Amino acid sequence: MRRIVSKNEACKGKIWDPKIGFIPTDFQFSSGIINTGQSFRQQYGKFEAKVKFSHTTPAIHSFILLSEQMSPQINILKTPEQEGNKIEAGYFWGKEGNISQRVQDLKIPGSSENFYIYTLEWTKNKMEWKINGVTVHTQNENIPQMPMYISFSTHFTDIPDADKLPISMDIDWVRCYQLN
Repeated sequence: MRRIVSKNEACKGKIWDPKIGFIPTDFQFSSGIINTGQSFRQQYGKFEAKVKFSHTTPAIHSFILLSEQMSPQINILKTPEQEGNKIEAGYFWGKEGNISQRVQDLKIPGSSENFYIYTLEWTKNKMEWKINGVTVHTQNENIPQMPMYISFSTHFTDIPDADKLPISMDIDWVRCYQLN
């Protein structure tokens, strides 16, 4: 099992500025990211992970597929910034400055106490999101046609309350299958 822990901890990191790139910055808390950008990419197939997470505002946990550009991006699991018992499943595509999205908000009771299996089945003409084997969202248009890599992360959109940390995202396992 892998765990991304976000906690109160002075650390150095970088933030992104679109005009000048990454800028070194001091932070009051730490978090993490796990991705396969350097080791694994796949076009089409079944991507799934058994995950549970604790949540506090303004944390965002995610299990996503990415390419080399800002889009496309497939959110297999993404927690909204403000609501701890919801997730979003969806897809972002287009060119910078003209990004389209199709997202489904879903209520997941007890997500911090129980593991759930989050799945994306991706073919040339369709994407289907599932939670514990039940279809929760489908898309049949603007399907990405390029290999993508997996990323798990927890990040903050603002400074979290120190008394609400630590929080974690636990990843029991990850499985990827190619299509026949």
